[in-house]
Amino acid sequence: MSIPGTVVQVASSNTTLYALTATGQVYAWGVGTSGQLGDGATADASTPIQVGFPAGVSIASLPTDVMPNAGALAVDTNGNVWAWGDDVHGVDCMGQSEYLTPVELPLTGVTLISSASGHALYEAGSTLYSCGGNSLGELGDGSTATPTGPVVVTGLAGQTVVGLYSSSQDAYALTAAGAIYAWGGNAEDELCNGSGVAYSDVPVQVPFTDSSPANQMAAGGSLSSNGSLIVGLADGTFWACGSDTYGQLGDGGSTNQALPIEVLPPAGVTYREIAMSGATGYAVDSNGNLVNGDELLALFALDLAERGQLAGNTVVVTVMTNLGFRLAMEERGIVVKETMVGDRYVLAALDKDGLSLGGEQSGHIIFRRLATTGDGLLTGLALADLLARAGRPLAELLDGLVNRVPQVLVNVPVPSTELLAEAEAVWSAVAEEQGRLGDAGRVLLRPSGTEPVVRVMVEAPGDGVAEEIAHRLGNLVGFELQSAAATKG
Repeated sequence: MSIPGTVVQVASSNTTLYALTATGQVYAWGVGTSGQLGDGATADASTPIQVGFPAGVSIASLPTDVMPNAGALAVDTNGNVWAWGDDVHGVDCMGQSEYLTPVELPLTGVTLISSASGHALYEAGSTLYSCGGNSLGELGDGSTATPTGPVVVTGLAGQTVVGLYSSSQDAYALTAAGAIYAWGGNAEDELCNGSGVAYSDVPVQVPFTDSSPANQMAAGGSLSSNGSLIVGLADGTFWACGSDTYGQLGDGGSTNQALPIEVLPPAGVTYREIAMSGATGYAVDSNGNLVNGDELLALFALDLAERGQLAGNTVVVTVMTNLGFRLAMEERGIVVKETMVGDRYVLAALDKDGLSLGGEQSGHIIFRRLATTGDGLLTGLALADLLARAGRPLAELLDGLVNRVPQVLVNVPVPSTELLAEAEAVWSAVAEEQGRLGDAGRVLLRPSGTEPVVRVMVEAPGDGVAEEIAHRLGNLVGFELQSAAATKG
């Protein structure tokens, strides 16, 4: 993955990934149907493209945890906030809209920002503001009404906020005194105060039996059923509360915790930083390069194989996994088993053959002996453990491991994906292109399972070759399926 300059920060939404460079530019890739890429278009991108800020705007930071569902936020060097993409809940403080390029929000002097799902927090001029959806009191203004502009979070007067964090239905603030305040939904006890209420529309303090002040935290939760919180204290201890259905609290159990409990690391391990997410993990190496799921999966596969713990000497991947990964595994004698896209298919393949490792290019990695689904926190801990044992930097371990073949993904809107199976002209063209590429490339067509779209993926060596083939086939798919629909109609 090539991003001009040095990457200093990464961020993500439910659909799209972002990277900030040292020169204040932002690059995006992933889904772009609602303008998430900020380039003025609605096409998806499988490689990074520059977000189109107005001339002279230099970005200082991105939200530290996650972005809105299908939108993005950024703070420039003058303290102004910019938003782009889908804003169905009004996190941009200007109502509900969609922006294909960044627009400036009506807030100035912003120093902190956090957002998730359909709500956002902004610290500006020592005042904490919030915008967006408010059905569970996520805005913390003492109501559940949804405003069209910014509202002030109540109950924090006199407190200096130094950290903001958000999850799907909750918001959190860390103060300079080391106190943590929570508000929003409480379906999984993620307010962490033992109250048992359904929600709180005002901030409530999270209590700890340890008197040491908090100095870091991470909020997790992509649904109403998995909200959770992990906190690091100044004395080096770590505490967790909320949903523990999938063991995400790291306490060795699966029982929700209404009050913080101490989480003990494995013997010989010292936690330095913490993170939580839904199910995806990424890493940045010491050279500022973004590392994706294919590279992490390759690293884990080799590590387990060397220790005799890679069951069946096999790793499970999906059809979207890059050809470079397959070639890397073949070179090292590791078998690659392929499934359709989705955690459930990877899990089914793992369980069917008693295998131990599988995952997707997105970073959803399943360590079957430890979990039944991809887990960002678990992947991060596994990577930290690997690096500690190797005693070498991530960049060095990845050097030459996976030589990615250029990959382009084109999403083609169609009247019905069911028409694809009988589109003889399309399949004939696919066979012809694959024949020309041979073993050096791949052509894959698959209907989306969630929308009337056919996804055309092409991998081919050489500059622009994959893009040319993908767009040629995409145009053919659109034409043939539109014609077929008109004939049947």
